[in-house]
Amino acid sequence: MNLILLIIGMIYFLFKKVSRRGDLIFGVVFFALTMFLGWKTEMIQRFADTQVNHEFRGLLLGIVLICGISAACLPLLYNSRKFNEFAI
Repeated sequence: MNLILLIIGMIYFLFKKVSRRGDLIFGVVFFALTMFLGWKTEMIQRFADTQVNHEFRGLLLGIVLICGISAACLPLLYNSRKFNEFAI
């Protein structure tokens, strides 16, 4: 999970370097990517047992949503003065 968020931070840095509105573009792209991956996660058929398959999809969807929401909120936290003052 930490490695994924590190890579997302590097992607955010590239968005900031390439465009003046990189914050907005990054947030929109990762929000859309999160919605798409959440939709695709609901279609996964991993196990023959329906109960185990349903539980797997629920856990995977939780991971996808947590990573996606964290990534989409990264610009908000980066630009927040209070967050920089108290957390960093």
